[in-house]
Amino acid sequence: PVVADLLQSAPDLRVLVTSRVVLRVRGEQEWRVGPLGIPPPGITLEALAENPAVRLFVDRARDVQPGFTLTSQNAETVAELCRRLDGLPLALELAAASMRLLTPGQILDQLPAPLERPGALADLPGRQQTLTGTIQWSYDLLPAPAQRMLARLSVFAAPFTAAAAEALGSQDDRDAVQDLSTLLDHSMLSPAE
Repeated sequence: PVVADLLQSAPDLRVLVTSRVVLRVRGEQEWRVGPLGIPPPGITLEALAENPAVRLFVDRARDVQPGFTLTSQNAETVAELCRRLDGLPLALELAAASMRLLTPGQILDQLPAPLERPGALADLPGRQQTLTGTIQWSYDLLPAPAQRMLARLSVFAAPFTAAAAEALGSQDDRDAVQDLSTLLDHSMLSPAE
């Protein structure tokens, strides 16, 4: 409401808001921030070192193991780790925090365990201490009908259409499209072509 009031009072005002939930105010332009780009298989060491997901992993690994470098011996393992973590920044940071004790190969072999060890990054809020904690926190913020819709959507292993989601039905005679919209607004779904 404060942002809407400001924009109504000062029509030339521009506001930059970072949030996992859209505000739904007039004139809002949403810019979704997706995962970091992941390296394709067979990439050269030089190109791998420039890949966004790899760079984040290496930078965070150096926080706990200052001498860590990307080498021809660990490059493919680090690349596979970044691919398996889908370029998700929090997952990469949690995995890299395990570099205090584990090699990239051991982290890869133990996935998802390194993502679920609380306290790996003590400066993060509790809701971001584990990947499950982050997802649970986001889920808990959803209204109950959207939570039920998200549970029903778990039958899909790949992208789905709104019609397919509607075919699953919605409880309480609610509009399934409204529940999908809520999930989209809360960044629990992403649109696909």
